[in-house]
Amino acid sequence: MAYEATIQRVAAEPMAAVAARSTQPMLSKVIPASLDKVWAFLRDDDFGKLGCNTVYYAPLMRGAEFDLLVGVRVGVPFAPRGEIVVAETPAGDVSHVVYFGDYSGMHPAHKAAQDAAAANCRKLTGASWEVYGDWFADWSKVRTDIFYQLEPQ
Repeated sequence: MAYEATIQRVAAEPMAAVAARSTQPMLSKVIPASLDKVWAFLRDDDFGKLGCNTVYYAPLMRGAEFDLLVGVRVGVPFAPRGEIVVAETPAGDVSHVVYFGDYSGMHPAHKAAQDAAAANCRKLTGASWEVYGDWFADWSKVRTDIFYQLEPQ
């Protein structure tokens, strides 16, 4: 499947998040467990309009492990509590791809975003994030927005 990648400028998006570390094979366990903690925190108070689940992948890897911020976009400022931290996705230029389907099949969409950066003579910072849309039993309707941060020109 071909993916249409765009180079665009995005604003920072605040989120309530949990810092985590994972390997690729463990993501399917680490992300839901982290989101459970964030949603438990969010149920305790009024955080304004809540947005989508978001996973931010830090630019540095430690061998096969990498650091994540797993969170939910929030509409109002809040104070961190326990494992929950105040975080945000980066503002600036990104390579963006929209992917529909099972999370395990996202690799080609990620590659398309990386290739679009190279085709536009843009360097990646190493940071990326995924924003997960609404859940449907039909995977073909499940949307994930994939972003790769680009170095400033």
